[in-house]
Amino acid sequence: MHQYFLHFANLKRDLPRKNLQLAKFIEELPGVILCVQMAYLCSPFHVTILNEASSIMNSIARNVLAVIAGIVVGSLVNMALVNIGPYLIALPEGADISTMDGLRDSMKLFAPLNFLFPFLAHALGTVSGAIVAAKVAASHKMKIALGIGAYFLVGGAIMVNMLGGPMWFNIVDLLLAYIPMGYLGGIVARGKRLRPYEKY
Repeated sequence: MHQYFLHFANLKRDLPRKNLQLAKFIEELPGVILCVQMAYLCSPFHVTILNEASSIMNSIARNVLAVIAGIVVGSLVNMALVNIGPYLIALPEGADISTMDGLRDSMKLFAPLNFLFPFLAHALGTVSGAIVAAKVAASHKMKIALGIGAYFLVGGAIMVNMLGGPMWFNIVDLLLAYIPMGYLGGIVARGKRLRPYEKY
C-alpha cells in the first residue's frame, strides 16, 4: 500500500513539469505544421500532382473548345452551301423555300438534282466541323470528331421530322452525311498513319 502512495506522490510532483512540456509542444505545433506544409509544397511529389492537374484541366478546356469550334464551323459551312444551292441548281417553278412551311410543301416538287446541295451541305458541314474539332482537341480526337457527327445527325433527324421529304433522300442523308463524315473528318485531321502503340 505504501508503494501506491509513493507512486501517486511522484506522479503529482511530475505533473506540472509534464504540463509545461505539453504547453511548450502546443506552442511549437503551428511552426511544425507550417514546416511540414512547406516541405510538402516544395516536394517533387506535390509539383508532379500540380502539373498533372493543370494538364488535365488544360485538356478538358481544349476539348470543350474543340467541340464548340466544330459545331460553329460545321453550321457555317452547312448554311453557306444550303444558301448557294438554289443559285447553282434552279428550283422547280412554284417552289418557295423562304419559310419552313413553304420548303416542306416545295419538296414535293423537287427533282433528285435539287437534293444534291442539301446533301453536300450536311456532309461537308459535318466533315469540316469534325476536322476542326479533331485538330483543336487535346485528346480523344476521333471520339470528338464522331461526337460532331452525332450532333449533326440529331439535327438532321429533327429536320427530317419537321420537313419530311422523299424516303430515299432521308435514308441516304441520315446514313451517309453524318457519322461516316465525322469519322472521315477524324481521319483527315490525323494526317498520318499511327503506329500500333499510339492513341488517337
